[in-house]
Amino acid sequence: MVHQDNTYTGKMIVFEGIDGSGKATQTEMLFSRLRENGEKVEKIAFPRYGEVAAEKIEHYLAGKMGDMGVKDAAKLYAYDRKDASELMYRWLIQGKTIIVDRYVASNMGHQGGKIQDKGERRTFFEWLYEYEYATMSIPKPDVQIFLDVKPQASGVLRKQDTHRKGDIHENNTSHLENAYDSYQDFITFSQTIGDSFLTVQCESSGGMRPIDAIHNDVWRGVRENV
Repeated sequence: MVHQDNTYTGKMIVFEGIDGSGKATQTEMLFSRLRENGEKVEKIAFPRYGEVAAEKIEHYLAGKMGDMGVKDAAKLYAYDRKDASELMYRWLIQGKTIIVDRYVASNMGHQGGKIQDKGERRTFFEWLYEYEYATMSIPKPDVQIFLDVKPQASGVLRKQDTHRKGDIHENNTSHLENAYDSYQDFITFSQTIGDSFLTVQCESSGGMRPIDAIHNDVWRGVRENV
């Protein structure tokens, strides 16, 4: 396993979760709160739709690239992050905090979910971890936050968002269920190698928790771990 030495003063906070879990909302809330506190902060979301490096991802999600193996699909997303890494390193060197909406764990979740055998899935995690952080040499997060929303609840949220256009992943309930399971496996994997991963529960017995309550848990976790 490769753990890069941080030679910069900036910090990197990543939001993860299946589609419809509220990552964009919580990214914006944390970004705004840090900025209001006078901190130097930037935000970025992956995939970077509209960027040249993400064109093949857009084609893939639109179903225009046919069936791809998990490694080939994972490399599309890794390349997009590699293309953005120079900018991200610059921010970190400048002492800024970067809030990221989806990062390496999304690759682990969505592509790893296509692998049913747990042993093979872990082997995929090991390969992709090395590929993203060592081969692509992208910055490592200081903390990753998993917004824990079950696939059934995320489906309701996505249906309520009338502006949301689904892709081949978002429109496939089975895929989201497998991705959720793979996320859980990757969180365990991350913790065994010493990477920081926090889980924030977004559901209660009465349904989804209030957005502000979720943000308060996020804020507390960030202050305790970054």
